[in-house]
Amino acid sequence: MGCCISTTATTPAPPAAAAQALSTRPTQPLKPKATWRSPRPRSAATYARRRQEFWETRVTGRAEVWQALRAAGECIRGGQLELAQGIVDAAGLTVPTGDFFDGVYDDLGCRYELPEYAFADPENVVVESREAAAVVVGLPPRKEVVVVEGGGVVTVRLAEGSDVAVCFLPGETVASVAAKVLAGIDGKKKQGAEVKVTLMYLGRILDENRTLHQQGWKKGDVVNALVRARR
Repeated sequence: MGCCISTTATTPAPPAAAAQALSTRPTQPLKPKATWRSPRPRSAATYARRRQEFWETRVTGRAEVWQALRAAGECIRGGQLELAQGIVDAAGLTVPTGDFFDGVYDDLGCRYELPEYAFADPENVVVESREAAAVVVGLPPRKEVVVVEGGGVVTVRLAEGSDVAVCFLPGETVASVAAKVLAGIDGKKKQGAEVKVTLMYLGRILDENRTLHQQGWKKGDVVNALVRARR
């Protein structure tokens, strides 16, 4: 990546002059994350992997600038535009169009080019069938599973001690997760009776109309399941 220095002075500029030079460079307030369409759509998990690889393989430019760009990018992805702007300003970066996709400059005038997927998935992201899988029966709790970004895998422990690993999507309610647990239980154990699965976390029954995250669940925590006949 090339670096275009905006000054040809042979002696270091005093701090006041440097600050003035930076303030006169064209820049615009950051814009919300832009929507875009990929000519070759990929899954959300693929974009998440490419995003991580991009940030971890930057070898040109200044490390502290890449760190600031990554932090600002995460804020933009999360809708925290004001916080992203604060990070950009504190790092002395300028964004001529207000859009990271069009290039960012550091205080030495070096340009940093960023791909669109670094800050947002495309509108036409592909949801693979295995990413939307309902239940993975008998899956060891720590086995790696590919899931939609923002979703996750929860280990549900049945009364007899066996575990069912359930993939869930962003915004999916506890009632939906419980239905997937029921689908993963051996039919012989149901003994032909209509049963209901109630999920419990940290000793309390979870609200079926809310998500796991909304009720304090954290990645890696085990949720208990109470299976009983419907009345």
